[in-house]
Amino acid sequence: MRLNVDPQSATPIYAQLCRQIRWAISAGMLADGDMLPSVRQLAQDIRVNPNTVVKAYSDLENEGIITSVHGKGTFVAYGAEERLPAGSHQVTQALRDAVTMAQDAGMSAEQVRQLLEEQLRLILKDEFRGMSG
Repeated sequence: MRLNVDPQSATPIYAQLCRQIRWAISAGMLADGDMLPSVRQLAQDIRVNPNTVVKAYSDLENEGIITSVHGKGTFVAYGAEERLPAGSHQVTQALRDAVTMAQDAGMSAEQVRQLLEEQLRLILKDEFRGMSG
């Protein structure tokens, strides 16, 4: 699993990390007991201050999504998927269905990614307009 952050986003980097880890759990990319990168390693990989990763991990641990074991590392907590927001499972399934539909229509993975990113930009742009108007 690769985490990416957008330093230009209005969403704080620690919140971006939290969302991505929640998403990876919901999508089945991370399962109960899976080890997460160390704070130092993740901070180095995505080029952020380690305190940013500490904040994300701390928030997720407070939610019962991950757990830290002193001297061993940080892991996905058992039962984490059940602690995720109620609609995340349905959204994950809807996205899987949409990707399957796109593949059936002959779209490449890159075309699907671009389409999704375009739709996200439009949605976020509309949300921003609503907040500022």
